[in-house]
Amino acid sequence: TWAFIKDNWEAIHGRLGQSVMLLGRTVKGGAEGLRRHEDALDVEQFFELHPSPKISKAISQTLEIIHSRACWISRDREQAARWVEDWYRDQGKNI
Repeated sequence: TWAFIKDNWEAIHGRLGQSVMLLGRTVKGGAEGLRRHEDALDVEQFFELHPSPKISKAISQTLEIIHSRACWISRDREQAARWVEDWYRDQGKNI
């Protein structure tokens, strides 16, 4: 979804630019699947090239969410994987 937003930013901004709320939600929703620090850098660099001061708060929140996910994954990846494996095993299923 983020790739679509980047590729179609001019049209999206043209249609939603008057509504700060909708444009901000579009950015947040489009970045929903991003979960690496590199993804956050991509978002940041995109908005450096396409300044959108009206939605700066939404952009900041989006970057914070992405970084938070990246930290969680790097910190808890192995523990979460073990939990999923154990849960499947307890259900009598194979991964």
